[in-house]
Amino acid sequence: MVSIDEHARAIGAHGLWKTRLKQTIGTGRTAVRQDNQCAFGKRLHAGFLKRAARVADQALAGTRAAADRLLSFGGEYTDISAKLTAATMEWKKGLV
Repeated sequence: MVSIDEHARAIGAHGLWKTRLKQTIGTGRTAVRQDNQCAFGKRLHAGFLKRAARVADQALAGTRAAADRLLSFGGEYTDISAKLTAATMEWKKGLV
């Protein structure tokens, strides 16, 4: 069973993804494809990381505007991130 502290660390780690992706857009360097290291669950988490990788791929290909669109309101990354956040909040309810 996952503890509340582990949940908080996982939430914090996921919160850093958007920052990392923005850094990728700015610098053109990243590595964001690992999708098997999270306690949140494999399917939703894998979908989240695929969208994150798509942002990074666009940035690395020099299409920064496309990467920014994915991170914008209504973009693929933002939508899956919201779903993951909702799922983690439901998960947390089961911990207390």
